[in-house]
Amino acid sequence: MQNVTGSTPSPAAFPTSTNVPGVIIDLMTGNTTMGALTGGVTGNYETLIIEQDGSGSRTFTGPSTLKGMPSTIPTAANSYTVCKLYYDGTNYNVTPTGVCFDNLPLTNLYANVQSSAGTAIAPNATQAQTTLSVPGANANTPCSCTPQTYPATWQVGIATQCVPGTNTVICQVVNGDPTNTHTPTAISLSVRLYP
Repeated sequence: MQNVTGSTPSPAAFPTSTNVPGVIIDLMTGNTTMGALTGGVTGNYETLIIEQDGSGSRTFTGPSTLKGMPSTIPTAANSYTVCKLYYDGTNYNVTPTGVCFDNLPLTNLYANVQSSAGTAIAPNATQAQTTLSVPGANANTPCSCTPQTYPATWQVGIATQCVPGTNTVICQVVNGDPTNTHTPTAISLSVRLYP
């Protein structure tokens, strides 16, 4: 899963492993013309999520290899649309043609991986990681940030919590030790939304 933003985002290539779908979330902060879509495996399905920022009314122009986009996308602030793409070896075809799913709930579907910072955390302090764009999330959306491994530096009172916001999720690493600063090793955190 990758998050892109800006007026001319250039997404990284879709995965090139069979049955490993890719997801691009494009947070539009202005009228957007997306760069080329690349990668993927012929016959794979990929996902493109186009999201309005807090201002809304942004326009989206896809690359020439993106075929079958609907004539309109949602324009309300913080709205989004989810497009399923079929890669035929040349083009990324919206399927069904002309249909994306506006404001489709992503709870129980959204999953991502984020690396923790791996830097010092003061006693009883919380360290926010990079904010992730998560269309449809709000302050009441249950979510989790779960370590994929537990190195020794995480076994000294280090914990995680997930803080959802409007179309965002922030993983936080917490040092529960009241007297000592700890530097937990950078690890991968599994991020998930729940219904």
